[in-house]
Amino acid sequence: MDEYMIVDIGTSSVRAAVLGTDMQIRDMAVEKRNADVCFDADEEWNRVRRLMKKVIHRGIKSVAVSSLLGWVGTDKDGRAVTPCYSYMHQEKEAYDEFVERYGKDRFYSISGRAADAEWAAFKLFAMKEKEPEMYSRTDKLLSFKDYINLKLTGVAAMDHTTAAYTYLYDIKEGRWSSEMLGTFGITESFFPKLRKPFEKIGCMKEELCEELAGSVMHIPVIAGSTDGSTAVLGAGGLECGMSVNVMGTTGVFFSVSDSVENISSCGLIANPHVIPGKWLVGGPMGMFGGTIGWLTESIGGRQFSLGDLTERAKEIRPGSDGVIVYPCLAGERAPFWNPEMTGTILGLKNKHGLVHVFRGIMEAEGYGVKNMIEKAAGMKIPCHTIRVIGGGAKNELWMQIKADITGVPIARGEDTEATLNGGLFLCMLGEGKEVRNLPAIMESDRAYPDVKHTEEYEWLYKKYIRIHEQLEKIYKNVL
Repeated sequence: MDEYMIVDIGTSSVRAAVLGTDMQIRDMAVEKRNADVCFDADEEWNRVRRLMKKVIHRGIKSVAVSSLLGWVGTDKDGRAVTPCYSYMHQEKEAYDEFVERYGKDRFYSISGRAADAEWAAFKLFAMKEKEPEMYSRTDKLLSFKDYINLKLTGVAAMDHTTAAYTYLYDIKEGRWSSEMLGTFGITESFFPKLRKPFEKIGCMKEELCEELAGSVMHIPVIAGSTDGSTAVLGAGGLECGMSVNVMGTTGVFFSVSDSVENISSCGLIANPHVIPGKWLVGGPMGMFGGTIGWLTESIGGRQFSLGDLTERAKEIRPGSDGVIVYPCLAGERAPFWNPEMTGTILGLKNKHGLVHVFRGIMEAEGYGVKNMIEKAAGMKIPCHTIRVIGGGAKNELWMQIKADITGVPIARGEDTEATLNGGLFLCMLGEGKEVRNLPAIMESDRAYPDVKHTEEYEWLYKKYIRIHEQLEKIYKNVL
């Protein structure tokens, strides 16, 4: 059976795994770490290299890398001249100037997203204004995944899905937008050649094969994509009506669409799917899993396990007994996109404890997903089923809460390693296999909405949104 190496660079860990075409992990090496707002690109590359060395072997057919969103400026020799600016990094001053001049939604029909301080265009613009020497040395701006691919192959390339996150890409035309580039005063030469996520960009360097495996091997490297979009593929998100919710350190929610003809600015983003002819509408969300980790470790002092908290949370009614949580520890992303918003807890009384905040975080994630479903429906993009994956998907209470809030059945994939599976599928597609010939993604179980709870949550959801609107004003005008 053919085997492939998949590298998954996430917010809280980096993994190198060998998978077979049956989606079974043959070998895997993992390093836990928390990605900073900015981090050293070469230090992270060395981590990837160490992990690859532990699992590489001669039978590997190809390599695919997926990564958190981050951006690295490189010089003409491919060396990093900037740190890696992760998705948590915000260029607020450049963003504010842009919004004052053009508004948030001026270019939505081109870019498939409203302006936001995390997009790569604002990083280049700010570098040009504030750090002209660094800007002059920057030959290319690469996503972090593409920087790793450059180290592997010596070839600079970027997939279309990742390119959409620059805010300089025309999602309908499938190319860099001359209008957007002109608006920011950026030339197309700053970016590498565009590739499909499953296209081969080159082969691993001979000297790298010698270093990692002790011999020269011919190992193709696939373009790959962002971790969220790769996970959607790995979860089986291929048909319109299917939505995929990645429940990791950070959340991701995308609905599959056959077209973007009806897209309109409403807080969602539209990306090319890693599968040609399909689209993903939704976006990367907040740090829901990360906030639960913060709650249990920093506040709870690890006194309670997640299992204990979950059992206790089952006894609390919808609404968390009045506790309302906005878990924005790294600012808000989809569907509200407010970088100024930070973590907020309302309604605390002396009768409340850690478990109320715990349940409130789960409910907050459900409210965000419901908001995205409603907005997608306004663009004639249906959501018949939500497939959940990632660590949070193992929590049955969280699944049930989400089903009750959204009114949509929640299906858990039998295999929750969707990002690794997605990388595997990209490798297989790169060999000429068709989508219908990929391994089937089976469901292990489902949670169905409880009608009584759904009715109660409808009122609680509207309250949550009303309070959110007021909090936005406070964070903008007061804090």
